[in-house]
Amino acid sequence: MSIFILICFMVLMLLGIPVAVSLGAASIAAIILYDTSTIASAVKLMYSSMNSFTMVAVPLFFLAGVLMERGGVAEQIFDFCEAVVGWIAGGLGHVNILTSILFAGMSGS
Repeated sequence: MSIFILICFMVLMLLGIPVAVSLGAASIAAIILYDTSTIASAVKLMYSSMNSFTMVAVPLFFLAGVLMERGGVAEQIFDFCEAVVGWIAGGLGHVNILTSILFAGMSGS
């Protein structure tokens, strides 16, 4: 079954179909062809697997990043970190680490 999903995914990717659609279509094709249960139970399984706090946190984390970038907060944080540690040798690396620490503290990751 795994080989079927991989081959189906690769064929769809070579046809120019987006990655998310290719993954979904390959998975649904494998469920329909290889699973003996009904499609309703597959839909229920997909919903229950997506009904977790961890899976909800990922898109919200991206949303927070986009909002900070569009609002200018990300650039202000980077400028602040550059003023604090940018003068040290290898300052760009230090700025990157300090900025990541601040972003992680704000997002709770």
